[in-house]
This record gives sequence, structure tokens and C-alpha cells, in this order.
Amino acid sequence: MANIDQKQRELKFLKPFIDDNRRQAAERQLATERRLADGRRLATAERRLATERRSAAKRRLATERRSAISCWTTISHWVTIQRFTVTRRLATKRRLEAKLYPEGKRRPGGWTSLRRAAGKRRPAAKRRPAVNRRSVANTNHHELKYRPDPTQLPIKFPKVE
Repeated sequence: MANIDQKQRELKFLKPFIDDNRRQAAERQLATERRLADGRRLATAERRLATERRSAAKRRLATERRSAISCWTTISHWVTIQRFTVTRRLATKRRLEAKLYPEGKRRPGGWTSLRRAAGKRRPAAKRRPAVNRRSVANTNHHELKYRPDPTQLPIKFPKVE
């Protein structure tokens, strides 16, 4: 762009010294060059924008994929899975209610109070994520149970000179 501005300044300076035809030709050429440069700048900006939009879409997709874990087939299948888990949890809740509260007794509203009454300390929704589980003899014990006590270990620290 600076190059075009420079030419424009030169043309302005040379105006009185050149004939009209040459001046008009030079002005036309300058206008064309400026249009081309603008177009190039615009194209670059549009390309950058498109790239950003694509990467944003990818990011969004990734987060959606993380949030909907069982979304591996069609959406309808995922919905049925969701619905199935909900109904299964409801059935569990009803079973617990029936066991703990015989007819006529007041029943708690939420899951947590119900599970607490049943002697289960953690609410169902807040179970530990699968990452922290370790299959030891087919049981889902928390991996922290198998971490040895650091005070009992013969820990050798490197000597600092």
C-alpha cells in the first residue's frame, strides 16, 4: 500500500509537467493497483476469519463430544439411552422408598436424603468418575485405597550437595 501512496504522490508532483493522456493512464493504473491491493487484503482477512470459525467449530464439537459420552450412534439412540438411565434410577429410588418408608410415612424429596437414609453415603449422581476407578479382582475400588502410606515407605531422597 505504501508503494501505491508513493506513486500517487509522485503523480501529484508531476501533474503540471506531463500531458493529459499520460496522466489519465497513470491514474487509471494506480486505481487498478489500489483495487487489487484492497481485494488481496480483504481475501486474507476473510481467509483468517474462516480459519478461526472452523477451529471454533471444532472446539465446540469436541466439548459436545465430551459432554455427551454416549453419543456414538444417532441422536435418537442417545436419547433412548438417557431416558433408560433416568427410568432405571427412578425405579431404584422407588425401591429404596418402599423399603425405607412403609405406607403412610413421610417420604424425603431428594435423592441424597433417600440414599443417606438407606445408609449409602454418596448421592448417585456424584459417584466417582471412571478415571479414578481401578478394577481389582472385578471390584470398583477407588485407586486411593491401594496407594501405600508414604510415611511407611523407605523413601530415598537425593542428597543435596
